Amino acid sequence: MTDIIERHAVRGLIVSPSETVLLAQMHLSNRTFWVTPGGGIESGEEILAALERELAEEVGEFPWEIGPEIWLRSHRFNFEGDEYLQHERFFLVKAPKFSAPARMNDEEEQRFFGQYRWWTLSGIASSDEVFAPGRLAHFLADILDGVIPESPIDIGR
Repeated sequence: MTDIIERHAVRGLIVSPSETVLLAQMHLSNRTFWVTPGGGIESGEEILAALERELAEEVGEFPWEIGPEIWLRSHRFNFEGDEYLQHERFFLVKAPKFSAPARMNDEEEQRFFGQYRWWTLSGIASSDEVFAPGRLAHFLADILDGVIPESPIDIGR
């Protein structure tokens, strides 16, 4: 039996004034899915510094308005033969709608990246694509309606 690697990550739910959400298409372990930008928190790194670094690495430098922490999620996954238990913290990030880059700025992650796309809530809800977290449309609806949790809520897998 393999040891599980525990990992802490941060993600930004980037919402434009027109209520579209920027998601990245990823290809991992023979699966394709859409996820919010973000990634691992480095040892000793402050959470907001990690979010700013991840957004810059993956999307670029934009006038982010980082808001409250809204969601929590823990999930297991296999990556290149290793089993991970990842604990994610999601922050609401407001930004003007911009042209998403054709590829991630982080060269290491480019091999797993498909594309960026701005999604509407109805587009996510009616899509046959896979989203992570799996109930993204459900939880996103409240955020877009202005219902911001007082403390982060667990959104499941």
